[in-house]
Amino acid sequence: METGRVSTPGAMSINATSFFLLWTCVFFGKCANGNWNSSSYYDIERRDPCLPEHVHISFGKTVLDIVIMWSTLGDCCGQVKYGMHPWGMEQITKSTDIHFDEKNSKGLHHLHKAELKNLQAGSTYYYIPISKGVQSGPFYFKTPMAETDWSHDFLMFGDLGIDSDTVPSLVNEALSGKYTALFHVGDIAYDMKNQDGQVGDYFMSIIEPAAAAIPYLTCPGNHEIDDDTFTHYRHRFATPDTEWPIPLDKMWYSIDIGPVHFVSYSTEVFFTNFAMYVNDQREWLIRDLDKANKNRHNVPWVIVFGHRPLYCSTHIGDDCSQPDSQVRKGFEEMFYRMSVDIVVQGHEHNYERLWPVYQNNVTEYTYNNPSAPVQLISGAAGSAEDVDHFPSEKRPDWSAFRLDNRAMNSYGRMLVINESHVFWEQRSIYNHSTLDSIWIIKDKHLSSRNGMGQKPDEMSEEAKDLLGQTCRKSFLACHPFEILVISGSMLVLIIASLAIRVVVRKKRKENFTKTWSRLSDEVDEDQDVFEDEESLVHS
Repeated sequence: METGRVSTPGAMSINATSFFLLWTCVFFGKCANGNWNSSSYYDIERRDPCLPEHVHISFGKTVLDIVIMWSTLGDCCGQVKYGMHPWGMEQITKSTDIHFDEKNSKGLHHLHKAELKNLQAGSTYYYIPISKGVQSGPFYFKTPMAETDWSHDFLMFGDLGIDSDTVPSLVNEALSGKYTALFHVGDIAYDMKNQDGQVGDYFMSIIEPAAAAIPYLTCPGNHEIDDDTFTHYRHRFATPDTEWPIPLDKMWYSIDIGPVHFVSYSTEVFFTNFAMYVNDQREWLIRDLDKANKNRHNVPWVIVFGHRPLYCSTHIGDDCSQPDSQVRKGFEEMFYRMSVDIVVQGHEHNYERLWPVYQNNVTEYTYNNPSAPVQLISGAAGSAEDVDHFPSEKRPDWSAFRLDNRAMNSYGRMLVINESHVFWEQRSIYNHSTLDSIWIIKDKHLSSRNGMGQKPDEMSEEAKDLLGQTCRKSFLACHPFEILVISGSMLVLIIASLAIRVVVRKKRKENFTKTWSRLSDEVDEDQDVFEDEESLVHS
C-alpha cells in the first residue's frame, strides 16, 4: 500500500506520513504514549455533531471492493465522494447508517458504512467521508495488484491497547508505503466498552491515520466478548463478505489477497454463548479450506489467524497451556489435515514461535516444507495488562523461540515473496529492530491427504471425514433439513394428540351429560311413583 507524497497545485509537496502523524498529535493530543484524558477528548461543545471520525477501511467481498466506516456524534446521513485524483472525486456512494448505544452510552452513537465496488487494481483512490454536508479528509488508499504472483507485505499483531507505546510507531510503520493490509489478531483497545464506550472511541481515533489508508482486518478476542454480545466488535468493524453489524453466527471470514488465502476464525466460540456457534464455524471452516485447497494452483498459501493459541508455554492457566485445550481440540486436526500453512495468534502477552507440531509431537525441526502448520504467537503489541512471563524451566520441544520482557511493544511483519517463500519477523518498536525472523519454504503446498485431483465441485475425502465428525458431534449442524422435517412431524403429532384429547374429552363430557340426564330422569320417575303410592296410602 503506497502512501508517498500528495502534490497540490501551487503548493509544496506534503509528506503524507508526517502530515497524518502531526494531525493525530495535534487533534487528539497524543504522540508518544497512551496517557489520555476522557474529558479533554470529549469536548462536546467544540465538535460538529456531523463531523466524520474514526475513519477506517477494510476489504469487501474482494480486494477490489473497499469498505469505508466512520462515526458521528449526531444522527447525520452519510455518503462518500471518491476518485483517482485528489481534485477529481466525482463518484458518490451512499452509506448505511445505524444507531449504536449498547454498552456505548458515552461513545459516538452513529456509525456509517459505505462500500466502493469494482475498483481498479493497483490504483490509488482518494476519498472524503461526508455526513450531512460535513466532511473529513481527504484520505486515500491503494488497491492491491490483481496478479497473484505479486509480493505482499503485511503487519500482524495482537493485544493492542490504548495504553501501549506501540501505536505511534505502528502507525508510522504502516504509512511507510510497504503494506497491503494490517491484521489485528484480537484484543482491541482494552476494552472498547470501557468508560461507556469512550475507550473504544479513543482507540479508533488513534489508529485512524493507519486504518484509514490501509485495510484493517480483525478477529475477535476475549476482550471483545462484552457479556457474550461482542457488540462493540460487531458494530465498529466490518469484515469481508459479511453482513453488518456482524452476526454472532458469522464472526469468521476469508479473503484472497495476492498469493494468500487468509482465514479469520473465532476462538471465542468455545467460551461464550454456551458454545452454540462451535459447529457453525467448524462446518464453515471445513468447507472454506476445502474450497481453498482446490484453488492452490492460483492462490498457493493458506494462512489463518485467530486470537487464542493452540499451544503456548506460558504457565498462567490459559487454555493453550492445558492438556485438554478447547481451542486445540477444536482446530488442530482440521488445520493439519487441510494443510494450513501458517497460524498467527495472540492472547499471550509475549512472543513465541513453534516448530511444526501435531498432537504435541514435533513433525520436523525445520521450516523447509513442514508437514504441519507453522504456529506463531504475536501478542506483545502492548496493553495495560503488561507482559506474560515464561517459566524458568526448560521450554517444551515444540517451542523453538520465545521472548517475554524483550518482546513487549513489538509486532509481526509477514512478507509473502512468492508461491514458495514467506519471510516472517517479529520487530520491536525501538528502532524497528528485529527480535526474531524465519523463512518458511513450501515447494509443495498440498499433500496426498487433501485429495489432490478432486473435481472443483467435489468435496475431498478429508473434508467429508472432518464434516462427518462435526455431524456426529452435532446432528443439527449438518442435517438441518432432516431436523426441520422431524420437528415438523413432531409438531403435527403434538397438535394431533392435543386435538384427539380435546375430542375425547368432549365425547366423555357428552356421554357424562347423557348418563346424568338419564339417571336424573330415572330418579324423577321413581320419585313420581313414590308420591303416587304415598297418596294412595293416605287415601
